[in-house]
Amino acid sequence: MQNPSQGLQAPLPNHVHLVSGHRFPVIASLDLNQALTYLLDAPTIVKTVAPMSWTYVQAPSDGTIWLEWLPPDKADGRFPSDGYVWADSESTYRHDFRGYTIEMMKHTLGYRMNHDQMASHARTRFHIVAKNPSVNAAPPDPALWIVHYHQGDRPLPSSQVPFSPQMQQIMQERKWLENQG
Repeated sequence: MQNPSQGLQAPLPNHVHLVSGHRFPVIASLDLNQALTYLLDAPTIVKTVAPMSWTYVQAPSDGTIWLEWLPPDKADGRFPSDGYVWADSESTYRHDFRGYTIEMMKHTLGYRMNHDQMASHARTRFHIVAKNPSVNAAPPDPALWIVHYHQGDRPLPSSQVPFSPQMQQIMQERKWLENQG
């Protein structure tokens, strides 16, 4: 797939998501097996079931799952803003599972500014980074991600969450974009 994000003007690439219109079930937890199943289905979903479109995201509800394409320059883990203030750095984990190497990136402590009294939201993203040559399947697309929002396991009052200069800039850009319509 060509990189459709090249046509976006700043600061849009930091705040819009290229998301498939496919509806996934709303679920409280997403295990590695189900995430891999969704990722293996992702190329078919994008090509024949539900195309992708640019979307500005406003703090998705817990249980929300979507399929997203991230441009190659986002491979370093940067993710467009989603309306949450994240208190922790995104942690990265890799798992070898069913012949694939799956990378998970997880925030465990987020809140909606001026809305949530507690930072109790979490986000986990999954994508396939490698396939064992013995697996008889098409090569996976590492640019396709499954994104899941869910409850965090250690809530903290949002007033105690550090608000970094980076996060301040992101939220200011979001406010500006929202004022632009």
